[in-house]
Amino acid sequence: MTTPRRPALAYLVLFALALGVRLVYLAQAHSVPTLQVPLGDAHSYFEWSARIAAGEWWRGRVFYQAPLYPYFLALVRLTGGVPIAHILVAQAILGSLACVLLALAGTRLLDRRTGLVAGFLLALYAPAIFYDGLIQKTVLDTVLLSALLACLATAQQGPRPGRWLGAGLLLGLFCLTRENALLLVPVLPAWLLWRFRDRALDQRLAWIGWSALGLVLALAPVTVRNYAIGHELVVTTYQLGPNLYMGNNPAAGGHYVPLRPGREDPAFEATDAIELAEAARGKHLSMREVSDYWVGRAFGFVRDDPWRWLALTGRKLLLLLNATEIMDVEEFETHARASFVLRALGWLLNFGTLLPLAAAGLWLTRREGERLRLLQVVLITLFAGMLPFFVFGRYRFPLVPPLAVWAAAALVAVADGVRTRKFSTLAPAAGLAAAAAVIAWLPLVSRTNQEAAASVNEGAAAAKLGRFEDALALEDHAIRLAPGLVQAHYQRAATLARMGRVDEALREYERVLELDPANEIALVDLTRLATAQGRSSDSEAAVRRAVASGAASPRHYELLAHLLIARGAHADVPALLDSARAAARTNGPLYFNVARELRLAGDLPGAIAVLETGAAAYPADPDVLNALAWYLVTAPEGASRSSTRALALASEAVRLTGGRWAYARDTEAAALAAAGQFTRAVDAATAALALAREQRDSTLAAEIEGRLALYRAGKPYVER
Repeated sequence: MTTPRRPALAYLVLFALALGVRLVYLAQAHSVPTLQVPLGDAHSYFEWSARIAAGEWWRGRVFYQAPLYPYFLALVRLTGGVPIAHILVAQAILGSLACVLLALAGTRLLDRRTGLVAGFLLALYAPAIFYDGLIQKTVLDTVLLSALLACLATAQQGPRPGRWLGAGLLLGLFCLTRENALLLVPVLPAWLLWRFRDRALDQRLAWIGWSALGLVLALAPVTVRNYAIGHELVVTTYQLGPNLYMGNNPAAGGHYVPLRPGREDPAFEATDAIELAEAARGKHLSMREVSDYWVGRAFGFVRDDPWRWLALTGRKLLLLLNATEIMDVEEFETHARASFVLRALGWLLNFGTLLPLAAAGLWLTRREGERLRLLQVVLITLFAGMLPFFVFGRYRFPLVPPLAVWAAAALVAVADGVRTRKFSTLAPAAGLAAAAAVIAWLPLVSRTNQEAAASVNEGAAAAKLGRFEDALALEDHAIRLAPGLVQAHYQRAATLARMGRVDEALREYERVLELDPANEIALVDLTRLATAQGRSSDSEAAVRRAVASGAASPRHYELLAHLLIARGAHADVPALLDSARAAARTNGPLYFNVARELRLAGDLPGAIAVLETGAAAYPADPDVLNALAWYLVTAPEGASRSSTRALALASEAVRLTGGRWAYARDTEAAALAAAGQFTRAVDAATAALALAREQRDSTLAAEIEGRLALYRAGKPYVER
């Protein structure tokens, strides 16, 4: 009776230690602003989870970001965990469970001592504690990968259908948090066929079938949802193309650089990927076509400049192996300054110590190849899946559980070598560890720049909390560290504006534009602030400089058009759009938004003229076609109206959107009514109303109900 309890007690102690350390860290670091106000991806996930918890669990767009983590957050919300602190405690429990699962995996792969040491390494590994305490999906990566390794290691010892089913299910869930894990889908069946080559082929194929079933059970809901919304096969997300291009382009350096400068926020990322791709293609694109466009751009870079790409890949390889946790929004060192536990463990257990230990473990376990082939396959596949993209510390974190097993093997071997005094067997391992340490500690990442960027983000969070003086202090600190950091000056300007220090804010925005004349967000904010102060001429001059800089985007031309319309210079807008077209800086949204502003300013003929130009340039853009149809068919009596042309345009917009866009069906109904086809108008409006309700657009639904009543009464709809 004693023996079975001992491993259970060891696992219980491991779980308790891991959880205790994580809770102490959270208590010490709770004052860090970004732990109170999520930014970047964290903000995106948090808001997304709120919509899911409110009932929007199926609707929306084809997934751009991996969906499992927001659904996990929504589940925590529904169980009473809306405060961020509750979520982080739930994640601490999951992170602690991952330590136990890794210990089980190590036990099955090698022995109990090694497994427990691997679990304790993960429990005390400082970056693991840090990432478990963020609103980020890394915690799910860790627990799912550790569970997958434990399941596969158990199946390796005693293959049974249920274990292969569980492995497939866990792999599918892992793919829903880390899309590049899809590379494991063909690799693991190949490993299974090789590992059990002494078994009958039909038996091995049956096991693969069970794992495939588990995989399908995990992925099918997401794939089916994406198909129902986008009418094309997108297994998880359409983020592959944009991310691949951001990691492989002439300006890439291994770090994250947004598609449009100054637009790092995930709220812009998907929109920018779509708009830029559609502008380049000159037509509306499906989500899969958007991804394919960026994949083509990335491979074009590789084809055109292979030597530069090889150098870039080599740099990314070194960044993946570097001791520094390359920051996204939150920086490890910032949190370590707030937590003694994280700071102390960070000196002892970081990637710069884990990698050398794992290198030694690889050598010391070289004769265990058969049993550890699984771990090797997983590590190599995960590494290969990371290399083509850009590098963040949290993106490379799935390498840690496999490395921890080898690091544990090294520590156990060293302990045995010291006990038996057989030091000669450790010499080659020590050499490998030293080489790995040299590689890990290469000075590739500027700690100063990371601290500056982190100070900017902490300042942004402090400002959202209303702690404006703290925010300014953090932003000033960032500027002292990196005077040319555009984002620091931009955030300082935004904070000054929120404090009502308008003149200082305007000067700071001007400083941003000195550093980056085409910074879209700064120009938008400057325009808004200057216009409110009656100084729109200042912002117009800044926008014109951006347009003349050669780095202008369609958004710059749109902003200049807005300023022209605001001061009544409607007649100058066509020439501006002509110059945008000549500079190849147009897209559908440019024409759509400029036309809408003209319409709001009372210039319906001008709006229609802009949309006619846009429809000719982008005949496959449903927004442009639909807006033109709407203006043509709902124009007041006496204005230029054309129900026949409007119906053709609206029908094309309906076709381009697969009949699933409520606005296009609404316009089609208005065009049918204007043509006197009221029965068909009622049918189209009824379909539009159903779509609006399905998509939870209550404002549009109410408007359609009013128009539907008109059509039933035999009257067309005319805007007043």
